[in-house]
Amino acid sequence: MTDSLDIARRSIAGAQRIASPRLSLSGLGLDTLPEEIAELVDLAELDLSSNQLSSLPESLRSLKRLSVLRISKNHLTELPKWLNELKQLTKLYVEQNELSSLPVSIGALRRLRTLEVQNNKIEYFPHSFGDLSSLRYLFVANNKLDELPDSIGSLSALEQVQAQDNRLSTLPDSFADLRNLCNLYLGGNQFREFPLPVCGLGSLAKLDLAHNRIETMPDVLRRVYRLEWLDLSHNYLASLSDGISRCRLLSHLNLSYNLLTELPEHLSRLAALTHLDLRHNRLKQLPYSIGTLSNLVELGLEYNSLESIPASFNRLPPQLQVSLRGNPMVRGKTHSTTGLPPRIFSVRLPRTSDDEK
Repeated sequence: MTDSLDIARRSIAGAQRIASPRLSLSGLGLDTLPEEIAELVDLAELDLSSNQLSSLPESLRSLKRLSVLRISKNHLTELPKWLNELKQLTKLYVEQNELSSLPVSIGALRRLRTLEVQNNKIEYFPHSFGDLSSLRYLFVANNKLDELPDSIGSLSALEQVQAQDNRLSTLPDSFADLRNLCNLYLGGNQFREFPLPVCGLGSLAKLDLAHNRIETMPDVLRRVYRLEWLDLSHNYLASLSDGISRCRLLSHLNLSYNLLTELPEHLSRLAALTHLDLRHNRLKQLPYSIGTLSNLVELGLEYNSLESIPASFNRLPPQLQVSLRGNPMVRGKTHSTTGLPPRIFSVRLPRTSDDEK
């Protein structure tokens, strides 16, 4: 540890000598910081990641001009209440620590644009969280969150939220007020119903709800008219609502590993679709209108219950990659006996980790 402290002191002295706005003490195995760090009053960026810190020392309170603070991969169990004194912070990286909560004082960081606290043990956010008026990017995946605070609806600048692998089963109604939210990741939670506040997000382009317990889709999904990418794989969907057909910009749709037995004819309205994954469902037939999806390049149909495909299949573009493996219609047969074009019968989509299970 003495060697590490000596290296840290030399780095601090070097930064002070040339008035560097940046300092990295990452990966030194430090469990404490040299007091000399308090002298770097003009420091703008500080990297303390990949050390052994269990708390942040008081000496950091002097760094009033700090705009970027990286303290990921340490052993922090809490953030200090005086964090609100670092009012110039725009980016705060605290992922892979042992935090169970965030201090109320964090709401005073009005310039904060990026907050990364994924891979901790956070159970709740303080109500003051809604005071982070400049926040654009929020990464809270792999924590222990049961809910998000109502005050989150005040974060009108939010553009991306990653909250996968928590314990969320609902979203607050105020979530619909996030008018600038473009990317939302909620996979690996405990949603039993499609979270309705999502349907009020007019700027949403990417939505991940994979690995939940969702059984139905709401018709009001049509309000998310800018949606381009939707992942509902690994749920319990037995049917699709008409609402999804109103998402005319949708290019990627993943419905694999559900309980679908049929697809609606209105699926043909999704003319922008390039990737459609329907693997591991219970489909017995495909709608005739599927042949009108002229932009498809990948179509996953493996492991369903298809006995035949509609004649319109031949209208699909020649660049289409599709496999019918695991369906009754091709089991033990060759393309000459199924009547399928060789490109359709033989080409397989790239295997995923789910296929190995």
